[in-house]
Amino acid sequence: MKQEFSFVNLGITIEILRVSGKKVQVGVVAPEHVRVLRSELLRDDADARIHEAAQEQRHTFRNKLNTVSLAMSILQAHLQAGRIEEAEQSLNTTLSQLSDLDGFVGTFEPVSDEPAPTKRKRRALVVEDNAQERELLAEYLRVHGFDVSVAEDGEQALDHLAQHHAPDVVLLDMNMPKMNGSNTAKAIRCDPRFQELKLFVISGSEPAQTDEEANLPYDQWFSKPIRPQEFVLELETQLGSAC
Repeated sequence: MKQEFSFVNLGITIEILRVSGKKVQVGVVAPEHVRVLRSELLRDDADARIHEAAQEQRHTFRNKLNTVSLAMSILQAHLQAGRIEEAEQSLNTTLSQLSDLDGFVGTFEPVSDEPAPTKRKRRALVVEDNAQERELLAEYLRVHGFDVSVAEDGEQALDHLAQHHAPDVVLLDMNMPKMNGSNTAKAIRCDPRFQELKLFVISGSEPAQTDEEANLPYDQWFSKPIRPQEFVLELETQLGSAC
């Protein structure tokens, strides 16, 4: 005997057409706007939608990457021609495009029904009295996935450390007013809370320039001018186990 099960609110009717051993043949009557698929076809349909979403992500990423490439090329052209004012404007545009690209890359992951595990951002404290250097380095690190705080000198850096969770790394200039890099480094290392904190010096002088600086408790010394890409790669290598 044929049996029917109606879902009135959905407008769907399921008919039991035939039962043979462990097999049941069913029929489904549904409105035109409702798609009816067998489970294996449903999986194929889901895979197709995932593939389409991934393709769209890649297309958007390439467009954003092209925009950044053009902005950097314009910046380089201005610098080569000695047009400093135009170069500064192009630099701001480039940094904005890089930030936009970084925000998109954070979402550029394979589309999946399974939630992706979250990864804690690495935290950095940039201590530099030159405002332009400080903000450019901070922005560059943010573009590369760091959560960055800044301080103008050693006193401000110690105040920040006292009021916040310890960062993964402190990037410390040497020649600063109020409290220089040498005294700041020693004060940080004297605090037991910061024993595991990485301390990297970024300075215009060499590490062995004075005996005092040669004995500083730092993890690594970067002499200015730094090479940004190599610098970030070294940071990621050093902080790999902390991420």
